[in-house]
Amino acid sequence: MCTVSYIPLAHGYLVTSSRDEYHLRETLPPGSYLHAGKKIIYPKDVRSGGTWIAGCNDETVACLLNGAFEKHEKKSTQVVSRGIVILESLQHEELEGFLENFDFGKVEPFTLLMMKTNTFYELKWNGSDPFLSKLDKKKPNIWSSPTLYTPEQRIEREKWFYQWITEKSITNMLHNVTKVPIDLPEAAPLN
Repeated sequence: MCTVSYIPLAHGYLVTSSRDEYHLRETLPPGSYLHAGKKIIYPKDVRSGGTWIAGCNDETVACLLNGAFEKHEKKSTQVVSRGIVILESLQHEELEGFLENFDFGKVEPFTLLMMKTNTFYELKWNGSDPFLSKLDKKKPNIWSSPTLYTPEQRIEREKWFYQWITEKSITNMLHNVTKVPIDLPEAAPLN
């Protein structure tokens, strides 16, 4: 859960996510599961049952990075996997409902990105308070996990990202991409 990039397209967007996790941590390939009556597709972490990226049949996509603003120390009370955050958040029609009902105190700091049809949210939990922002869906962006990268390294990675987009005129190329419909497989009930 270390780097996420977002590039707007003429009809939608492109999201990339690299998960920096111990290579022996078992993960199932993307599958479709039912959560509170919603069909959600995601790669499943076998140990926690969670994920770092998921999409719903209502066209919502969510992605999670470890950490919020800076590197943190895990507290003994933080016992819920951050991978569960995405699944819990996608069960709510609006992110505000998730904010009101989720017990953040049991989870280490994280950054949750949620792209809905008309809105793009960034939710940061620093271990004490949640910070919710609406982002511009027309602006490319990159996030690097504060647990792995110093503030200086994160700034440098942003510079590389925006330089790459500018030099390759990537946004102009991607605006010509045709949207391909995706059929989600049948959902499997949770164990």
